[in-house]
Amino acid sequence: MTSINNKSRCIKLQIQYGSDLYELLLSSKDNKIQVEQVLNEIEKLTKIPKCHQTLIYKGQRLDHKPNENLEDLYIFNNSKLILSKTQRSSYDKCDYLNLSSQKQQNNTDLIGFTPEPNKKYE
Repeated sequence: MTSINNKSRCIKLQIQYGSDLYELLLSSKDNKIQVEQVLNEIEKLTKIPKCHQTLIYKGQRLDHKPNENLEDLYIFNNSKLILSKTQRSSYDKCDYLNLSSQKQQNNTDLIGFTPEPNKKYE
């Protein structure tokens, strides 16, 4: 006999990306599905990196709340989320981890550099 407590929670979400409509089926053993899981599944499905995803539900940006539970955000079965892709910028979220190593390399490449007075350099 199986126990009722062993049930995992399943939720089906609709993801609209432009004119395309995707369906995600997510499950969790602890009945807590977080936004991070949705972003990961969208990345697998659409090949859009999480750092370039803008995910919206009823006017609120979900990609800014990766640790929030879907239930706490009132996202339930068959909810429709809107996905858009952000463009690469000069300061990209994806490159954040590599930024410090690039700065170290750039500092060693400044041979013969003369700084201008009253100008700030980063």
